[in-house]
Amino acid sequence: MSIEANKQAVREFFGATTRRDRQTLARLFADDVAWQIPQSAPEPFAGTHRGHAKVLDLFLQGASGLFVEGTHTVDIELMIAEGDLVAAEVQMNAKTVKGTDYRNQYVFLFTFRDGQIAEFREHLDTRYAAPFLDPPA
Repeated sequence: MSIEANKQAVREFFGATTRRDRQTLARLFADDVAWQIPQSAPEPFAGTHRGHAKVLDLFLQGASGLFVEGTHTVDIELMIAEGDLVAAEVQMNAKTVKGTDYRNQYVFLFTFRDGQIAEFREHLDTRYAAPFLDPPA
Protein backbone atom coordinates (compact mmCIF):
# COMPACT_ATOMS: atom_id res chain seq x y z
CA MET A 1 0.00 0.00 0.00
CA SER A 2 1.11 3.55 -0.60
CA ILE A 3 1.90 6.01 2.15
CA GLU A 4 -1.26 7.97 1.30
CA ALA A 5 -3.38 4.80 1.46
CA ASN A 6 -1.91 3.99 4.88
CA LYS A 7 -2.66 7.52 6.10
CA GLN A 8 -6.21 7.21 4.79
CA ALA A 9 -6.60 3.92 6.68
CA VAL A 10 -5.51 5.72 9.87
CA ARG A 11 -8.17 8.37 9.25
CA GLU A 12 -10.70 5.55 8.80
CA PHE A 13 -9.47 3.96 12.04
CA PHE A 14 -10.13 7.13 14.04
CA GLY A 15 -13.50 7.67 12.37
CA ALA A 16 -14.51 4.09 13.18
CA THR A 17 -13.27 4.57 16.73
CA THR A 18 -15.59 7.51 17.35
CA ARG A 19 -18.56 5.64 15.84
CA ARG A 20 -17.68 2.36 17.61
CA ASP A 21 -17.82 0.84 14.14
CA ARG A 22 -16.77 -2.76 14.67
CA GLN A 23 -17.15 -3.70 10.99
CA THR A 24 -14.74 -1.03 9.75
CA LEU A 25 -12.20 -1.79 12.47
CA ALA A 26 -12.44 -5.50 11.68
CA ARG A 27 -11.66 -4.75 8.03
CA LEU A 28 -8.70 -2.54 8.93
CA PHE A 29 -7.08 -5.02 11.36
CA ALA A 30 -4.90 -7.94 10.28
CA ASP A 31 -5.90 -11.31 11.76
CA ASP A 32 -2.87 -11.25 14.07
CA VAL A 33 -3.08 -7.55 14.94
CA ALA A 34 -1.25 -6.42 18.08
CA TRP A 35 -2.25 -3.45 20.25
CA GLN A 36 0.32 -2.16 22.72
CA ILE A 37 -0.64 0.12 25.61
CA PRO A 38 1.75 1.53 28.24
CA GLN A 39 2.29 -0.71 31.25
CA SER A 40 1.16 2.14 33.52
CA ALA A 41 -2.39 1.96 32.13
CA PRO A 42 -5.01 0.34 34.37
CA GLU A 43 -6.06 -3.26 33.89
CA PRO A 44 -7.24 -4.76 31.62
CA PHE A 45 -5.71 -2.30 29.17
CA ALA A 46 -1.99 -2.36 30.08
CA GLY A 47 0.33 -4.47 27.97
CA THR A 48 0.25 -6.00 24.52
CA HIS A 49 -2.93 -7.60 23.22
CA ARG A 50 -2.87 -9.92 20.22
CA GLY A 51 -5.40 -11.36 17.85
CA HIS A 52 -8.23 -9.91 15.81
CA ALA A 53 -11.15 -10.79 18.12
CA LYS A 54 -9.36 -9.96 21.38
CA VAL A 55 -8.14 -6.57 20.16
CA LEU A 56 -11.54 -5.66 18.70
CA ASP A 57 -13.38 -6.62 21.88
CA LEU A 58 -11.02 -4.84 24.25
CA PHE A 59 -10.64 -1.79 22.03
CA LEU A 60 -14.38 -1.27 21.71
CA GLN A 61 -14.93 -2.05 25.40
CA GLY A 62 -12.68 0.92 26.17
CA ALA A 63 -15.23 3.34 24.70
CA SER A 64 -18.52 1.67 25.55
CA GLY A 65 -19.49 1.95 29.16
CA LEU A 66 -17.00 4.78 29.73
CA PHE A 67 -18.09 7.49 27.29
CA VAL A 68 -21.54 8.74 26.38
CA GLU A 69 -22.29 7.51 22.88
CA GLY A 70 -22.06 10.28 20.29
CA THR A 71 -19.72 12.50 22.36
CA HIS A 72 -16.40 10.88 21.42
CA THR A 73 -14.32 12.91 18.96
CA VAL A 74 -10.79 12.55 17.67
CA ASP A 75 -8.91 15.45 16.11
CA ILE A 76 -5.77 14.50 14.22
CA GLU A 77 -3.19 17.17 15.06
CA LEU A 78 -0.27 15.67 13.16
CA MET A 79 0.28 12.68 10.91
CA ILE A 80 3.55 11.56 9.37
CA ALA A 81 4.34 8.41 7.44
CA GLU A 82 7.22 6.52 5.97
CA GLY A 83 6.96 3.17 4.24
CA ASP A 84 4.57 0.96 6.22
CA LEU A 85 4.64 3.17 9.33
CA VAL A 86 2.25 5.98 10.24
CA ALA A 87 2.47 8.16 13.34
CA ALA A 88 -0.51 10.24 14.43
CA GLU A 89 -0.80 12.71 17.28
CA VAL A 90 -4.43 13.15 18.23
CA GLN A 91 -6.65 14.94 20.72
CA MET A 92 -9.46 12.76 22.08
CA ASN A 93 -12.51 14.30 23.70
CA ALA A 94 -15.64 12.74 25.17
CA LYS A 95 -18.24 13.09 27.88
CA THR A 96 -17.92 10.28 30.38
CA VAL A 97 -20.86 8.33 31.72
CA LYS A 98 -19.95 9.92 35.08
CA GLY A 99 -20.70 13.33 33.52
CA THR A 100 -17.14 14.65 33.31
CA ASP A 101 -15.26 15.86 30.26
CA TYR A 102 -12.38 13.71 29.02
CA ARG A 103 -9.66 15.43 26.99
CA ASN A 104 -6.34 13.70 26.43
CA GLN A 105 -3.45 13.80 23.96
CA TYR A 106 -2.41 10.53 22.33
CA VAL A 107 0.28 9.39 19.93
CA PHE A 108 -0.44 6.27 17.91
CA LEU A 109 2.19 4.41 15.90
CA PHE A 110 0.74 2.12 13.22
CA THR A 111 2.53 -0.62 11.30
CA PHE A 112 0.83 -1.82 8.13
CA ARG A 113 1.18 -5.18 6.40
CA ASP A 114 -0.63 -6.05 3.17
CA GLY A 115 -2.89 -3.02 3.51
CA GLN A 116 -4.03 -3.75 7.06
CA ILE A 117 -3.02 -2.58 10.51
CA ALA A 118 -0.66 -5.25 11.81
CA GLU A 119 0.28 -3.40 14.99
CA PHE A 120 -0.60 -0.18 16.73
CA ARG A 121 1.10 1.28 19.74
CA GLU A 122 -0.83 3.76 21.84
CA HIS A 123 0.91 6.39 23.97
CA LEU A 124 -1.09 8.61 26.32
CA ASP A 125 -1.05 10.32 29.68
CA THR A 126 -2.07 7.24 31.67
CA ARG A 127 -2.02 9.09 34.98
CA TYR A 128 -4.66 11.50 33.69
CA ALA A 129 -6.66 8.73 32.00
CA ALA A 130 -6.69 6.21 34.86
CA PRO A 131 -9.68 7.62 36.78
CA PHE A 132 -11.71 7.75 33.57
CA LEU A 133 -10.88 4.17 32.62
CA ASP A 134 -12.30 2.83 35.87
CA PRO A 135 -15.84 1.88 34.77
CA PRO A 136 -18.74 2.95 36.98
CA ALA A 137 -19.99 0.39 39.50
